[in-house]
Amino acid sequence: MKKSLDGIEILSHRQELILIGKTSLGKAQGKSVNEIITDRILKLIEKSDLLPWRKPWKKVEFDGIEVSGVNFKTKKPYTGANFFMTAMAIAFEGWESPFFLTFKQIEEMGGKLQKGAASVPIVYYTPLYRNGKRTITQPVYDALPDSQKADWEQSFTLKYYNVFNADFIEGIDFPKVDIVKKPEFEQIESCEAILKNAPNMPPVKFGGDSAYYMPSADRIQMPFPQSFNRVPEFYSTLFHEMIHSTGSPSRLDREEKKKRKKWGDSYYAFEELIAEMGANYLCAEAGILYHTLDNSAAYLKGWKAQVTNELSNDPNFFLKACADAQKGADYILGRLDQKVYDRYREVTLDTGPFRILYDQVKEQFSQVKPTLQTATAQKQRIRILKLKYKYA
Repeated sequence: MKKSLDGIEILSHRQELILIGKTSLGKAQGKSVNEIITDRILKLIEKSDLLPWRKPWKKVEFDGIEVSGVNFKTKKPYTGANFFMTAMAIAFEGWESPFFLTFKQIEEMGGKLQKGAASVPIVYYTPLYRNGKRTITQPVYDALPDSQKADWEQSFTLKYYNVFNADFIEGIDFPKVDIVKKPEFEQIESCEAILKNAPNMPPVKFGGDSAYYMPSADRIQMPFPQSFNRVPEFYSTLFHEMIHSTGSPSRLDREEKKKRKKWGDSYYAFEELIAEMGANYLCAEAGILYHTLDNSAAYLKGWKAQVTNELSNDPNFFLKACADAQKGADYILGRLDQKVYDRYREVTLDTGPFRILYDQVKEQFSQVKPTLQTATAQKQRIRILKLKYKYA
């Protein structure tokens, strides 16, 4: 069985019991898991003038790994949506420690939870097995004879459990940690390594004062690095645009990317959220703190209203964006199956922007009786197209 899905850990029934115990086992108690997570995000948004994922989190080093939130007993850093849930809670609640434990783990380690301690929901998947309209859990499936198992198809259901920050736990000796402060040149090197090794990325053109990804030409436009107040801001902005580019038909082909989007509509907010969170994943991978992409007060005000509205209307909004953001970051980091990357060559050769215009030019000239002049003009036009889509 695979270990994660969309950056969220998959737990077997035995792992559930070890981590949480028999009580509750991640039941949602009247609300869906997505609604519980969305409610938490909305509360965090209400506490701040910024969106939660724009606030720089504390980053510490634990067992040689830089983390924002980690389970102290298992030593596993939180990933996917849980990365944001723990990091945002630490940043907005003002907690000092990056360590979390379940109630069961606290008891096992001889600790005591303070009365009224705030919890953070951690989402995870557990396997289910379906046969038509019937559904069984993993223990029931495991007890089936081997001859019957082929009749059942595996699927996954989303659950959650609560963890508590070390600031509210007594009787356990948590290590003191310092916020990681890397020298600037190390931050640059780690970012450059991501840029250098990222597969199938579009060309980047520098100039002007705007940063954006242009799907029609499959290229990224960036201001010169010297235009940014701090070097990490340049990288976080470039990561943002790179995540946008992963939605193209030649890469991950996010279905909504095919729709026309404009400021204020539902998909614009969804795609921007994917890009912001994907940039966070890449910044965390590079070991740099996340910086705001646009400090305009009007931009932030409009964003907050738009995202709050989408979260209120669609409880799946946040987790879906986290999943796509994780997949976009994994694409850039080269962590997906090779067949995903092979798609780039197949699509760009057959349906890329250059191929489309190239065919248009050939069709235009095919309607004219060939002469030395038209042949020369055709070659010149195609040469310009090649230059445009290679270097633009």
